[in-house]
Amino acid sequence: MRVGFLGLGQMGGPMASHVIDAGHDVALYDPVPAAVEARLRGSARVAHSPADAADGAEVVCVVVRDDEQSIAAVTGVGGVLERAAPGTVVLLHATVAPATVRVLADACDARGVRFVDAGISGGAPGANAGTLYVMCGGDPDAIDDARPVLDAYAKHVVRFGEVGAGMAAKLARNAMQYQVWVGVHEAMAMAEAAGLDLRQFEHLCRESGIAELISVQLARPSTRPVDTDADPERAAWLRHIVDLGWKDLHDALELGTELGLGDGLAMIRVARRRYGASMNLAVLPPDDDQPT
Repeated sequence: MRVGFLGLGQMGGPMASHVIDAGHDVALYDPVPAAVEARLRGSARVAHSPADAADGAEVVCVVVRDDEQSIAAVTGVGGVLERAAPGTVVLLHATVAPATVRVLADACDARGVRFVDAGISGGAPGANAGTLYVMCGGDPDAIDDARPVLDAYAKHVVRFGEVGAGMAAKLARNAMQYQVWVGVHEAMAMAEAAGLDLRQFEHLCRESGIAELISVQLARPSTRPVDTDADPERAAWLRHIVDLGWKDLHDALELGTELGLGDGLAMIRVARRRYGASMNLAVLPPDDDQPT
């Protein structure tokens, strides 16, 4: 198939390589030229814009960071819709808010382009191994038509319903992950304050069967905030992870509000407020001035 691939970062780069290795004709775009150069082989070529990548493509994969980048890549100047032909399938793999899904779906529909929100789970290991779980929302025929591409980097491709359903599944799944991490951090802080050795506590949790979802937290040597001056590289990496968590939890709250859940979102609100601290950074989300 002819494929346009946008975004060649930690997730998109390996995904694009799997698509190339599967024998598809792939046009690669990333604003960082070195990211494109690193993936060029076989039938892959350089695209100079999202529009260029979409020109003649049957499927366009969008693997960017957030709502702003997704909207720019699809509907912006030089975006996918400037050249995508009617019938093209656009797979949005970025995690975005429900409103953004609707904006992009409506814009694609107006041009006769088929839009699928296709959240991905499995992280960098899954992207590298080609074993991602793809949560799709959209027309089943569009998803089926894109399967030769999806199967190149996914172990599971599941249609959850109409447009928006795939992103709902992704946001609910991510909200669970972040809430678990916040809870684990608080339990570790309690153990640490009681004078317990956190490595012994980790052993207890692993051997008593509750560690599968909490291994990222349990592996930390302390719950104390990272010294950003002493270890700026680690602090910057953690801040990147925290920013992603804040974004996903914000989008999950937006989805829950739209669904009329009201006070039923209390834990997610707490998780968003506490997520920075749970990742060992003394920071609050940008729209929250409550104490940690």
